[in-house]
Amino acid sequence: MDKLIQWITLSSLLNNWALKIYHISKILDENAKKLKSDKIPKEFRPRIDGPSVGWKTFFRQQEAFSYARRKSSDLHVFSYESESLGSETGQRMFLVASYPVFWHYYRQLDEQKKTHYELIPEGSVCKLYFDLEFPIENNSNCDGRAMTDIFTKYVTSWMDEIFKVKCSKEHVLNLDASTEKKFSRHLIFQLKRTAFQDNIHAGNFVQFILQKLKEEINKLKQNLSDVLDFDEPSIISQSDKSSDEQTVPCDNQLDPPRHSQEQDKNDDKAEIMDGFTEEELLSMVVRNKHNEETLFCDQGVYTKNRNFRLFQSRKFGKNNPLVISEDNLYIPPKDDVMSYEHLIFNDSLIANIEYSPALRILQFDSECQFSNKFSNGNVRAKTSGKAEDVVEGFTKSPYPEIDDFISSTLKTVSKAGRIRHWTYFSQGELIVYDIVGYRYCHNIEREHKSNNIMLLADLKRGVYYQKCHDPDCKSISYKSPDKDIPKEALPSFYFDDSFDEFDEGVDDMDILNAALEVEKTIDDKINENKDQT
Repeated sequence: MDKLIQWITLSSLLNNWALKIYHISKILDENAKKLKSDKIPKEFRPRIDGPSVGWKTFFRQQEAFSYARRKSSDLHVFSYESESLGSETGQRMFLVASYPVFWHYYRQLDEQKKTHYELIPEGSVCKLYFDLEFPIENNSNCDGRAMTDIFTKYVTSWMDEIFKVKCSKEHVLNLDASTEKKFSRHLIFQLKRTAFQDNIHAGNFVQFILQKLKEEINKLKQNLSDVLDFDEPSIISQSDKSSDEQTVPCDNQLDPPRHSQEQDKNDDKAEIMDGFTEEELLSMVVRNKHNEETLFCDQGVYTKNRNFRLFQSRKFGKNNPLVISEDNLYIPPKDDVMSYEHLIFNDSLIANIEYSPALRILQFDSECQFSNKFSNGNVRAKTSGKAEDVVEGFTKSPYPEIDDFISSTLKTVSKAGRIRHWTYFSQGELIVYDIVGYRYCHNIEREHKSNNIMLLADLKRGVYYQKCHDPDCKSISYKSPDKDIPKEALPSFYFDDSFDEFDEGVDDMDILNAALEVEKTIDDKINENKDQT
């Protein structure tokens, strides 16, 4: 009887293995057929005075950046999504190539295989860019094309007011990836011999002008509710308001600007808003997929080492390539060698800036106090100290007991999250964990659909708390309530408490701000599609 049971068990195992082998063989056969049908690309012909001809792929973003910086200054990092064995979501890969070499091979790809993104490097000068989007189902009365024109005019008005840079629709490359369900545009400003210091500075500028727009829209809605005697919901949360004056949320809460009678007469904001009708200002408010009111400009695309979809590329498994919009007015300068598509591709690259002694760098720092009258271009800011002695990694942190505890909090009945990356700040004794596979946010009391979370372990206080990458949560600087870390997991469990006298007095908020800055360097959307536009 025992032999019969063993035989049945062995037979069942063999059948399972046979099925698995058959399944894998079928996938390999299908992939082989695809490879046979693929055309062999023409090789790039190197020149003595030409660009680097190298082309190398990596599994990790950090390795790709390290290789590019080590090898040549004209190498750049791109990412792409490719089919993997048995995968339906696509494997994120990174490649390093010069712009000319990348375009040479990229243009030869089949349309369905163009799933590529530019990685906007941390600290790199860049163009001003925007991602405009809204779900059509929740905004059936919205005219996306007209809204884009109004938004462009709004941005160019502020560029002139703050930086004295004059531009118009003719200076904006307008790319379209709209579908029947979603309006989607990318706007990339082509400013001659002018660029932002990096995309963080560009993002600060965007946040500032959008906050001014929110304030004006809220005033209009309040006036409307006073006339009609009903409450109109605000598109700004209470955390964005002060009792008498509005602060400017460039990044963190800022001191409110001081007003004088003379300044009120020359209020820049009022002058800009006077150039728009109430209908035009209100038209830039849309309803998101949760049917909540918001502006149709995505503020979450200004993080360090940001992935931004390339011209002619589509999201993996989708059929909406990013192409030139019908109402685009930008025309690239003529070139006797490059094709029109090649010129558009080059101009669509956010970090593709030609350096020259005449290049003007625009700055807009996050920690700043603005007067009502801006000066001659660059907006200066207060500097702040940053935490030193930063250690980061992908495997175990210096405190594996904390790692294990944090991992234990990421399990539910149906699934389990994991730590993708950690950053340790020795001065503040703070570990920032970047989490994937688990997106529960205490702010909305549910999981985010497309934004990951962070868990921060404060070893000095013996607590941990949650923050996240969602733009709405970040706009209010949301931080969950503290929760205790078990004493046996803390380093202090093994050491004498008398060493507390050596605390260096580093401000926890300084450490946290520095931690968040470092975390932005990680590709926090590695398993997501939403923000990989």
